[in-house]
Amino acid sequence: MLFKAFYLGGEIKGVDDKWYFYSSDGSRYNMTDNDVRDIYFFNEIWFPSHYLRYMGDSGVALHFLKHGFYQTTYLPAMGHGRWPIYKKQLEAYKNNDKRLSIAKAFVMSEIVSAQIVFPHIDMSDIINKLNIASEIPSVMAAEAEAMKRYWHEWHVRVPEFTGRQFNPSPDKYNAIVSLAYAYLYGTAFSAIKMTGLDPRIGYLHENRFRTNTLHLDVADMYKPIVASFAMKLAMKWKDNMFYRLGKGIYLSDKGMQKFTEYWDDLLRSRGRWCNRLSFVVMIAKDVRELRGYIMQGNRPFESCIVRERR
Repeated sequence: MLFKAFYLGGEIKGVDDKWYFYSSDGSRYNMTDNDVRDIYFFNEIWFPSHYLRYMGDSGVALHFLKHGFYQTTYLPAMGHGRWPIYKKQLEAYKNNDKRLSIAKAFVMSEIVSAQIVFPHIDMSDIINKLNIASEIPSVMAAEAEAMKRYWHEWHVRVPEFTGRQFNPSPDKYNAIVSLAYAYLYGTAFSAIKMTGLDPRIGYLHENRFRTNTLHLDVADMYKPIVASFAMKLAMKWKDNMFYRLGKGIYLSDKGMQKFTEYWDDLLRSRGRWCNRLSFVVMIAKDVRELRGYIMQGNRPFESCIVRERR
């Protein structure tokens, strides 16, 4: 797998220069796999503070979830060599025209992703609104309208799905979409980390109460594709993959483990996008293109699925 996921609570301990996760069921897992760059924790864990230093040195990102909902990511500290990138990111954020260009590119990619899932959706009026938008709130309004139209298409096909709702999820469809988004955020975060971009500087989402926002921007470009993948699974899965807690529906441990296997398959899959690049390579390629625009600005940023549709 391209990542590790742990569903049970437990404790991380160092033994003979190696780190191990001891889960609540008595199992032990090696945490020093050099091929892993992302680790997802679905429950409470305990670890010594110097474990974070080890993670920082090894470049591994830790993603934390609760009941299948994304909570936060611990990112290894930035090195001094990344200061020029951070400076350029900040300049792009403060430049209204450049920030608008990047934010519009994120939303345009989200619209095209929605049309990949539902080719018959007419988004021309929303695209016109996006093109003439002169401020970020107008861009976000166009994005919200596009996704409302996208989710309506799912309601038409799955009448018991009444729309996107979360925290808590009222049904199995929203529960599995929320988990899919959590994994998507982690994948976007990893791609950002590999390019040296600072995840704290987003261009569409405001950094008000969140430490990081750029991964939310990047993830938006692919949400319709990921949501389609999750919805199709939810339509097939039986109720024993979920459980009710209070007013919410959540994935069981069995459901989360099964979804993790499917997610790894999706990352490696080659769909109807970008000359059949794998999904994870497509995301990494788009983030590199974003970095190139921020650093050099030779041509406006476009995701590969938008460029391919022109």
